[in-house]
Amino acid sequence: MNGKLIYLVDKDEYIFITTINWQECQ
Repeated sequence: MNGKLIYLVDKDEYIFITTINWQECQ
């Protein structure tokens, strides 16, 4: 969810945050 918020701030950060969340979900 945070990934979406970061996406608005920076595309690179969005990918970085999304990767972290993905691993956490796993």
